[in-house]
Amino acid sequence: MKKSNKILAVLEVSSPIKSPNLFGFLIGESVSFFGSWMTQIALVWLVYQLTNSPMLVGVAGFSNQAMGLVITPLVGVLLDRWNLRYVLLTTQIVSIFLSSLLTFLTVSNQINFIDIMIIGTLQGIG
Repeated sequence: MKKSNKILAVLEVSSPIKSPNLFGFLIGESVSFFGSWMTQIALVWLVYQLTNSPMLVGVAGFSNQAMGLVITPLVGVLLDRWNLRYVLLTTQIVSIFLSSLLTFLTVSNQINFIDIMIIGTLQGIG
């Protein structure tokens, strides 16, 4: 095989990627990941704006990540027994609700550090 043909063979799209279901999942997961990332950044930034304390920023960032670290091995065993479609839908709906709650509390000037910690911890679980 010529060198140029080998390069083109590597660049060809494999058949699973052509699947509309997989393509939809990849697009949805990408949007979800981007939204989760933005929420995590917003939580930490909001903590710094409210408290002006680098230590509380670290506590908020840790609480957001730690719950996922603790709960993932425990729930991972149970996920094999549950319907993954409903689990994904439930976690995404809860995440949307928590992000909306964070937005509402921030816009209405009713947000405080405890609210941010609770929302961050629940976001970390999902």
